[in-house]
Amino acid sequence: MKPTTLTSKNFLKHKSDKQIKRFLLLGTDTIKEERFMRNIIRPKLRKEYTAQVPGFWGTLGFADGKMRKWEGDIQFSEYGNDRFKGAVKGEAKLIKDIFALHEDARMIERFISFDNSSIEFPKSEFKEKDIPEMRLTLMLKNTESALVFYEHKDPETGKKLVEYIMPEATHKHESNKRDRLTYKFKALPRFQYEPTDNKKNTFTMTARLSGKQFLLKTLVFARKEIKDSFELLNFIKQKQYCKGKKEKHCLLKFNNFENDFNITNASDIDPNLKTLFLIHGAFASTAQSFEALYKGKKTWLKQRLIINGGTYEQIIAFDYPTVTEGAKENITALFTMLGNDFKFKQPVDIIATSQGGLLAQYLANYNADSTKIPIGKAALVASANGVDYFTTGHHIAKFLTVMKYIFEASGRKAAAFIAGIASQSAKFFLNQPGCQVMTPGNKALTSIMNNTPVSDDTCYFPVIDDFDKHSQVDKMKCLFRMLSVIVYPIMGRYNDLVVRTENQFIIHKEYCCIPNYNVKKFKDHMHSSLHGKALEIYDVKGDIRLFLETAGCDCF
Repeated sequence: MKPTTLTSKNFLKHKSDKQIKRFLLLGTDTIKEERFMRNIIRPKLRKEYTAQVPGFWGTLGFADGKMRKWEGDIQFSEYGNDRFKGAVKGEAKLIKDIFALHEDARMIERFISFDNSSIEFPKSEFKEKDIPEMRLTLMLKNTESALVFYEHKDPETGKKLVEYIMPEATHKHESNKRDRLTYKFKALPRFQYEPTDNKKNTFTMTARLSGKQFLLKTLVFARKEIKDSFELLNFIKQKQYCKGKKEKHCLLKFNNFENDFNITNASDIDPNLKTLFLIHGAFASTAQSFEALYKGKKTWLKQRLIINGGTYEQIIAFDYPTVTEGAKENITALFTMLGNDFKFKQPVDIIATSQGGLLAQYLANYNADSTKIPIGKAALVASANGVDYFTTGHHIAKFLTVMKYIFEASGRKAAAFIAGIASQSAKFFLNQPGCQVMTPGNKALTSIMNNTPVSDDTCYFPVIDDFDKHSQVDKMKCLFRMLSVIVYPIMGRYNDLVVRTENQFIIHKEYCCIPNYNVKKFKDHMHSSLHGKALEIYDVKGDIRLFLETAGCDCF
């Protein structure tokens, strides 16, 4: 552990891109020796060679390279640590999981503590851009990757929470031709800040302590040689494929006797039967999104079959990649799997969650042949009709952080996939079709939301949720209270940690089953739930059953 007093003499002056930048060197005292500095460190900073420099692991300063009011001292690792505990141990396990690393693969943890330093923050109303932004540059081999994060600590319980920080994009997202990664991150104030009433994107500092320690951690690890982020994504997403198969899209059919879904093909789906179609959400699968309806001893889905007193003769589902492909690509793949001559003879009803809600609407709006899969009723559960995190790259790391903890709380393996994504740039992630279709203002989303179903008989039931009341009784309320501090400045008061509640409620009035539907009255229809958990609620299942089984476009 190395304490450094924040005086001007400890900040190196370095000319980069015709600008003088000031920053601290991170590592051992050896790297500050005059000869070593002249012959090794400065040439390294100028990118004159890519070899690793023993004892030198990074630089730290403000994002613009200028000196600002920053007093006190910071502490940081000199060498690092390869024995982990607590939150870091959990992240190391996720990384080993998704990158298929050997159990004793070498990983190095390093830290930077800002708790004994003071950075000047805005005192009155301010915008997010006014919060001081800092820059960390990590020196890495081209066969190394890193996971960087804040480590927060709840002041009441001592519980620790990781909040990811993603790197800046490299040239063409390459990973085999770079010797460093740069991370820009916001300094953390001692006090909470919240949106200012009636002023969009404006915040006010409160008198409430944030409860956050200002501690940064890095986890550097060796991985197989990978050309770029595209190759890496192809590598890690294979773990998300259909039940371990090589196919990234697959059709599923519900087996009444097994109370489970099996992979099937179009020839085993009867187009003459009354059909219920399930479409899962982001980073998930049918089994993960709908486990509350049929997993274990749960029989809600089974009871929807006509042989068990329900109204459907068959139940099908569709597993698809939620990041690398959007609604258009996935529905095109669905049509290809069904074949040119396949046509359902009766309207198909849908239950869709999260991103699946967009696929359901795309299917209803843009069915190239409206008789192929005519859509009857569609229950859209927490539909991702615009995810506010995606409006700026700075928020993507927060989105991945929240999703990871929601999945971990549900025991879902997607948490490791998310950690893998967090090691790449936000720009790379946002450019993926599956993200673009959930991005407010993006053409992929607006083309869905601004159009209407091809059939006048299509009927939507928006099922919406808000996490706040749920978090007060959840067994993990401490964790979700800490997450709310991350989420609130981005999405405001009503949200399920992932999608703003009001966005979930957006639907065309003439196709909505709710009498006198008014998008501004969304609070009258909220359920208390985290994203992806609403189907566990008894009343939600009852409302969906009633909607599906009632004739005409009526909810109740």
